Amino acid sequence: MGKLTEEIATYNRVLPELLPDQVGKWAVVKGAELLGVFVDLGDAFDVVYAHGGPDVCLAREVVDPTDPPVFLAPFLYVPPTQAT
Repeated sequence: MGKLTEEIATYNRVLPELLPDQVGKWAVVKGAELLGVFVDLGDAFDVVYAHGGPDVCLAREVVDPTDPPVFLAPFLYVPPTQAT
């Protein structure tokens, strides 16, 4: 069994209970337990590290799998030209 396999399965199991009210928030899962749902990713990480870190806990954004994916254009930096 790979790392966080149980946590991913737990997230997928509880996802229907989280939709639609918790979309955009962060779910924290350890083993078969949902530890909480947080508005702020920093708060979610605090819980992750309080329960053993990212090797044993999963912090995942609650998203509706039926929503279309959001693609963000890559940021392209073009330096200003130098006057000669």
